[in-house]
Amino acid sequence: LEHSAGTSMEAGLGCVRTLPDILRKSGFNITVTHAYMGGRREILFFEGGDTSGKNHGIAVDIGTTTVMADLIDLTGGGICASAAMYNSQMHYGADVINRIMYAQENPDGLEKLHELAIRDINELIGRLTAEAGIQAGDVCSMVCTGNTIMTHFLLGLTPVNIRREPYIPVVGDPAPVHAEEIGIAVHPRG
Repeated sequence: LEHSAGTSMEAGLGCVRTLPDILRKSGFNITVTHAYMGGRREILFFEGGDTSGKNHGIAVDIGTTTVMADLIDLTGGGICASAAMYNSQMHYGADVINRIMYAQENPDGLEKLHELAIRDINELIGRLTAEAGIQAGDVCSMVCTGNTIMTHFLLGLTPVNIRREPYIPVVGDPAPVHAEEIGIAVHPRG
């Protein structure tokens, strides 16, 4: 597909499969949601009619102690709602070194810390969308920030080697992922 500025955009097969029915049911009036995904433009999904007013994003800061999130109206640019909570991973260590040790010493430790990060974010998404009166599926974009270890737990990547010389993470700048890949409760292709 060609974007109006001449840049190409890609769409996954699952996304393209939805297009014929959406086009016919909407009288060929659709909204295309796309995003910049690691150096390329990707069509995330098609919707019938003009749904551009339902364009929301979430910014999340995954701190060692606190997880904070803002719901943002991507059309108007304003913050619709904000929420915060204590990081549930604190039960497995007050600091990142103890959490790394927990992940290393327990067979399901990494998975448990990953699930807690996802659960906390999804709880905040629920609060934000309820306060703003929108559906989680209306959130098509999210950015998460945190220290390298918190990012590793979020993505389910082992942080064990960050603690060992030469202190190398699995990734330093993770590539974008779709929400459905890690269990985030927004639009699955967001």
